[in-house]
Amino acid sequence: MSPFDSDTAKTAGAKGGGWNRGLRSDLLDRLSDKFTIGDGCWEWTAGINNRGYGMVQTDGRTEPAHRVIYQLLGGIIPPGMHVDHLCRNRSCVRPSHLEPVTVSENQSRGMLGRDDEGRFC
Repeated sequence: MSPFDSDTAKTAGAKGGGWNRGLRSDLLDRLSDKFTIGDGCWEWTAGINNRGYGMVQTDGRTEPAHRVIYQLLGGIIPPGMHVDHLCRNRSCVRPSHLEPVTVSENQSRGMLGRDDEGRFC
């Protein structure tokens, strides 16, 4: 049983990110050692940008790891949507902790739990 199985049921039957099945499998294999799987967040342990988001190289582009993993495991991100971290942990790539939302909803949620200087309390 794959360590991803518990979170793929949420998005079962969806086609992920335009990658065909073989490419998805190869990319998942390549990325599987770049995050830790636990009971809570799946922490991205590879490259992190200056805003705390995991980053990954795919097809010659640098992309946010949470978006890539979400799509690889079957999640669909409609055009123009952001992927919100429900856990508020920017390095988390666990699909059940992620949700596609509008830009304005993501910005609104992002301000929750911050102090006047924009830091998380």
